[in-house]
Amino acid sequence: MSDRLGHTSTYDLATFDPGLSYMLALGGLEDFLNQEGEKAIAATETRTTSFSGGADLPFGISAQLTYSRIRSNRFQQIVGRYLNTESLQREWPSGSVRWTRTLRNGPFSLVGLGTAFR
Repeated sequence: MSDRLGHTSTYDLATFDPGLSYMLALGGLEDFLNQEGEKAIAATETRTTSFSGGADLPFGISAQLTYSRIRSNRFQQIVGRYLNTESLQREWPSGSVRWTRTLRNGPFSLVGLGTAFR
């Protein structure tokens, strides 16, 4: 299981010097909407939650299956105010299946075949 939260922002002709906390995306959304008195043109907050599992099966077969939920809030500055657009995305099923075979003789030592699906 994983849960990630990301922040991004866009400034036009910014005159501030971004601090370390801004560069490392520390802080809340408000810290990305405003920096040293300047308002961002746009900012996005994205939360991704994923559940993943896999199995190594007999005969060199392995499989992985993932469920993801992605929620994004985009704030766009329009006439001095922010317009909020929210989107929700679910990815299910997504994953991969792979077959691997080790060879003892010949010019190749490993053969693999795989596919991914979403």
